[in-house]
Amino acid sequence: MKLNDEQQMLQDSVARLMADKGPVSHLRELRDRNDEKGYDEPLWHAMVEAGLTGILVPEEHGGIGFGLVGAGLVAREIGRNLSVTPFLSTAVLGATALAAGGSAEQQQKWLPAIAEGSVITALAVDDGAKHRPEAIKTEAKAAGDGVTLNGGKLLVLDAHVADLLLVAARQGDDTALFLVDPKAQGVSIERTRMVDDRNAARVTLDNVAAEPMADG
Repeated sequence: MKLNDEQQMLQDSVARLMADKGPVSHLRELRDRNDEKGYDEPLWHAMVEAGLTGILVPEEHGGIGFGLVGAGLVAREIGRNLSVTPFLSTAVLGATALAAGGSAEQQQKWLPAIAEGSVITALAVDDGAKHRPEAIKTEAKAAGDGVTLNGGKLLVLDAHVADLLLVAARQGDDTALFLVDPKAQGVSIERTRMVDDRNAARVTLDNVAAEPMADG
């Protein structure tokens, strides 16, 4: 694919940033010391300063709105260097879900926070080890004026360091996304380090209060 001038400048700047601040040696260091968070915090801060955390956040919410091509260019350089960041879980999955399905209030609260790097999000979809959204059994039920969730999720990227969970659950015959505070009563998160040492987690939900996304 032929890049335009802005895309080429983005790719070149991200390539320099990852090679300088996110080389594969950092992954090995995190692995060897069994780092509690499991991602490269100085690199993540550098990405925030470069505006990369807001690459899919619309400009009206403090991002740069560079689109999926831009996000793909960043992801390619992250992969080239095996750089360890919550870019996919937060700047891609979280930002995309909220921009596409969040209410105006939810977007105003969370999208600027993603762009400024003050929150990490985790998208919790699959109940099992394989991606089978049609097999989701996590259940959402009305409880008073709100909703509670019951069930469990596996392989949730960056869940153990997340400030916000976006959880897929059954609501009647439909599947919807719900916003969950990871520190809420009834939430249990167990970190499970993957074979490539990346962050994942098992999330258990026991009568957890949740906020429906606007289009959920």
